[in-house]
Amino acid sequence: MLAAVHWRETSNQGQMIDVSGAEALMRYLEYTVLLYHATGQVRGRTGLYELAVFPYTFVRVKDGYAFIAGYTDPNFQAICRIMGRSELAKDPRFNTTLQRTDPENEVLLRDEIEKWSMNFTSDEILKKVLADPGPGIIVFGPMNPPTKVLTEAHWWERGCFRRVEDPMYGTLLLQMPAWRMTRTPPRLKWACRPLGYHNAHVYAKYFGLGPGRLAELKTQGVL
Repeated sequence: MLAAVHWRETSNQGQMIDVSGAEALMRYLEYTVLLYHATGQVRGRTGLYELAVFPYTFVRVKDGYAFIAGYTDPNFQAICRIMGRSELAKDPRFNTTLQRTDPENEVLLRDEIEKWSMNFTSDEILKKVLADPGPGIIVFGPMNPPTKVLTEAHWWERGCFRRVEDPMYGTLLLQMPAWRMTRTPPRLKWACRPLGYHNAHVYAKYFGLGPGRLAELKTQGVL
């Protein structure tokens, strides 16, 4: 169990953020730290090729690029079935999750998918997916143009993008780690309480002051 060590920072506006060390780390964790811990491998830039699951990538289509995900065995079999390439699901290079995430096999598999996907628009492929009656679910959607993505407020509210001024390169648009929370923008647990919400608990725990004594001190104007 990770100890709930609290980190506090006072911003320029005088606000305080109080979160546990575990909460702070989880923003960046994903599986990169676990990958190094388990294998000693330092995760670098992988571009279109995901280390943990595949296919989970962008592929070329008739009208640009689209994203495809189908990395479990039923999902991958669905992709192969929709492509009319059922034999790929039995190919020893691709027939297990472990084989599909081999770096060399990922390149080969993406090439096989693109041989098919480039013949159709993203909408045409989506219709094929929706018409497939078999088991397995795949996701295939058009890639939003960058100009459209940057106009959507929720990316900025979640801290996914940031503009910075660099002394050498000027204004830079950077992709930042995204908050994965149920609300946008995120609401930190300790920041959701009104000022003084935990005072009674703190006075009781650290100073031994119960409700009666606290009431007296409030009456005297001490608190």
